[in-house]
Amino acid sequence: MAHFLKDRFTIIVIIFVILPFVFPFTELATEILIFALLAVAFNLMLGYAGLLSFCHASLFASGAYTMGILLVRFDINIFLGMLSAAVISALIALVIGWVAIRRHGIYFAMLTLAFNEVIYFTIFELKDLTGGDDGLRGVFRPDVGLGPLSFSIHEPMTFYFFVLVIVVLSILAIRRITDSPFGSVFLAIRENENRAESVGYKVRDYKIVAFVVSGFFSGIAGALFCMQIKYVALSYCHWSLSGEVIMMSLVGGIGSLYGPIIGAGLVTVMQDFFSTIWDRWLLILGAVFVIFVMFFQGGVWEGIESLIAYYSQKFGRKRISE
Repeated sequence: MAHFLKDRFTIIVIIFVILPFVFPFTELATEILIFALLAVAFNLMLGYAGLLSFCHASLFASGAYTMGILLVRFDINIFLGMLSAAVISALIALVIGWVAIRRHGIYFAMLTLAFNEVIYFTIFELKDLTGGDDGLRGVFRPDVGLGPLSFSIHEPMTFYFFVLVIVVLSILAIRRITDSPFGSVFLAIRENENRAESVGYKVRDYKIVAFVVSGFFSGIAGALFCMQIKYVALSYCHWSLSGEVIMMSLVGGIGSLYGPIIGAGLVTVMQDFFSTIWDRWLLILGAVFVIFVMFFQGGVWEGIESLIAYYSQKFGRKRISE
């Protein structure tokens, strides 16, 4: 039991496998998965490299628009479309990162916000390609082709498990990066940038890489959300979505890889619930955000870790006594 409690990611995956069978809305469960991936991708920058970015809405939207345009205009293979969406978002992240990382702190954050607005108005102006403020219509979910085999993901439950597989593989890839010596440099930069630079690490290059990797997986999340909604809206690129992702990470816990997954689930469910009972539901989300910033800076994940440590120790003592 103690060993099982230590395998956090396995527990999370099991919960998500069970979730659509106990959750009343499969579409909402799918949305939680997609935003969990976006929050984890964002946290690679904030929680590991110490970079507070306000442009992840644009990276998410870039992936969504790329996938939507390729589906509507070219009926592209689903995996090739998702890869294209991820690469386009990564390239945009490379450009933003190359410029913004020249500044620090609030100046870096404001530069990323400015780039987000540039991309927002670019999408708005390219009406023939993106649909402008009317959004991109006609998006569909293509069949998943695996060589001679293919299957449909049109049904909500089937699409949910397709998204689950993609999200799990993506988070495993991010975990592989963060657990590697390369990922340890991100933590060193977050803790003391000057010291990391003094021992020979090219801090600026590492920050750009963190930006690009985060953009890559943000693009995958955008591509999945495009197929989930079957529509791409200009609001995907609004700066407020970046704020929601920051909230997800802080509520879940920016000091861990899995905290943003919990945060994405909590914030998404609260948004869906409170928006149906009160027009000013954003006040509630704002209050929750303030409470976590003021009193629970480790987020929900820190509390979960404390409980896991307590029960692991308890079961360990019990085994020794037996």
